Amino acid sequence: MRKSGASALTVAGLPAFLAACGGEDKAATTSGSSTTKTTAAKLSGSITVASWGGTYNDDLQKYFGEPFTKKTGVQVKFVANTSLAGLKRQVAAGNVQWDVAELAGSDYAIGVKQNVGFEPLDFNVIDKANIPPYAVGDYGIQYAFFTSVMSWDKRQVKTPPTSWAEFFDAGKYPVKRSLYDAIYDSFILEFALMADGVPRESIYPIDVDRALKSLERLPADKMLWYSTNAQVIQQLSDKESGLGMAYTRRVIEAVNGGIPLDYTTTDGGALGDYFVVPKGAKNRDAAMAFIGFICSDVDAAAAFMKTSYYGVSNLKAVESLPADVKSQIPTSPEMQEKILMRDDKWWADNLEAVTQKFQAWQAKYKS
Repeated sequence: MRKSGASALTVAGLPAFLAACGGEDKAATTSGSSTTKTTAAKLSGSITVASWGGTYNDDLQKYFGEPFTKKTGVQVKFVANTSLAGLKRQVAAGNVQWDVAELAGSDYAIGVKQNVGFEPLDFNVIDKANIPPYAVGDYGIQYAFFTSVMSWDKRQVKTPPTSWAEFFDAGKYPVKRSLYDAIYDSFILEFALMADGVPRESIYPIDVDRALKSLERLPADKMLWYSTNAQVIQQLSDKESGLGMAYTRRVIEAVNGGIPLDYTTTDGGALGDYFVVPKGAKNRDAAMAFIGFICSDVDAAAAFMKTSYYGVSNLKAVESLPADVKSQIPTSPEMQEKILMRDDKWWADNLEAVTQKFQAWQAKYKS
């Protein structure tokens, strides 16, 4: 899985960060219109791609980096600890080390709004026709999506919940729930609203007070908080909790390792990460070509999805998948009909205030 939580901005750091970004949204409406098409023959050198690290970077290297190098001759180096703040510092100093950076959806929206310093995408190189419209931005492609779902330990939960209302029903399920306290990277408020009867299409704008009230249907002793995506699987595996909010790949890996867990994608939530090119990137042309490669190469994207169950914004690759994999991929038409897509703009506009309110509620309710 991607983020562990360590790279997120803290609430204390948000005001200073937002102030430092400065500026207004200057998104271009004709990104890339004047750029000459870059061919593989013109590409050379290397690119550095900043992502989250660990096995996630290993997968990116194997399924995208190596095939791209084979096709173009451009070497791809993946580094860890990507962040909007880090990208901003590099651009401001005029010493950009990253050619491509992966950013969470809300960070991308903040970066565009604050004019942090992204290159407009070159759509003569990046084929928008093979990318879902919701994943295309002037300055970034939301290239990968991750699905958060309700999961359970089959040893403790014999008849699993079929809705978030049942998930939060302490009377029906007396087990503890593993709940993600990293609100920037979770759907806890959205799922709480679903539990209170709000349909998916009406979740945004989030009624935060209603969501927090809905969470209170669980007594404090039935809440078990976790702060990294690996921790929820450990809690379920150790029977510390019986139900949890988890990302699909984590559950699938646990099941493949012999742990009796399960999940449902119904009413799950999908959030996505963007690839952007920092302004002043040393190998801009190769960076654009790399993003274009991910969104156009069917074999590479399909192989990545078969391994990770993350959704890539490559429509032809999604269509090529076996039915059992395709049905679990958040960028597939089947999944789009039954999951909630995160509203990154709403979160970018409200992240600081909502995080503060959530943490204040959490401290009061947990005491």
